[in-house]
Amino acid sequence: QYSVQVMEDHAEYLRTRAPGMPERPAARHVLTLRLTRLLWHQTLRLGLFALGSPNDGDWYVSPEARYQVTDALSVTAGLNLFGGPRRTEFGQFGENSNLYAVVRYAF
Repeated sequence: QYSVQVMEDHAEYLRTRAPGMPERPAARHVLTLRLTRLLWHQTLRLGLFALGSPNDGDWYVSPEARYQVTDALSVTAGLNLFGGPRRTEFGQFGENSNLYAVVRYAF
């Protein structure tokens, strides 16, 4: 998927931004991708979500694996990976990439 986030009144933003603050473009281009695969009689779900901005150079990637142990119990593990220049939307979180695990019991 491709989308564009457009800043209204970009000229006013440029006029009033604080000294030393990086200049943001009038339009932020964003590409997203989601892939999902079901395996083992739909008890294992593998997923990948990726987002990137070509003009800012930042990105976010989130792979995930979920296993349905029983009808009531599932186990999930995944990653949140951030990157790009430090002053961008996702690049600022570059040192906060993480691994997560979830055990869910529904009754």
